[in-house]
Amino acid sequence: MDKLTNEELVELYKKGKEEAGNELFNRNKGLIYEIVRKFNNKSRLSEEDIISASYYGFAKAIKTFNESKGIKFSTYCYTVMKNEVCKSLEYYKYKKNDDSDFIISSLDLKISLENKKSSLIEILDASDNDVLHKNDYTYLHNAIEYARTLIIEKYHPYLLPLLFRETTTYEVAPIIGVSPRTVHYTTTMFREHVREYIYHYSNGEIVS
Repeated sequence: MDKLTNEELVELYKKGKEEAGNELFNRNKGLIYEIVRKFNNKSRLSEEDIISASYYGFAKAIKTFNESKGIKFSTYCYTVMKNEVCKSLEYYKYKKNDDSDFIISSLDLKISLENKKSSLIEILDASDNDVLHKNDYTYLHNAIEYARTLIIEKYHPYLLPLLFRETTTYEVAPIIGVSPRTVHYTTTMFREHVREYIYHYSNGEIVS
């Protein structure tokens, strides 16, 4: 593993080599510290929030990296992590300024306005092509319910707060009794399952 490039490690990880992912993280975790130094004490996000968003960005970078674009993985990874922290900042501002009935910690998901749904879709990182813009938001509730069934039950109370960054992996991990990295991975899987449901719904393969 030591002689492989970051780009080669990404390809191995995508083929199911978990040790390649661990090596990739160990090599590039310094990028997370750079992100923390960049944003810490310069925003209202806590250090834990910044680290959590960076972890998510790191996982996303591995998944979406394309070597044919001619960019180094480390450069791409740093950009993706920084963008995720910026998204967290934007959502923090949105949540602080919002006094409507947008309830994100309950399965009785209430989204009363179109811009609220757009915010949820942005957090899920779903494109306009993936989502039908309807006034009936039942499918979003059903997407969350579907995704929950694929996740171990002990995580259920924390999935939405984690998804919407109302709490952090570091706060949840000791409660559940797992590592922050495991919490992050589980939250990522939850998000992907929600997106999967929305994608199939938008293609008419699922009727809510």
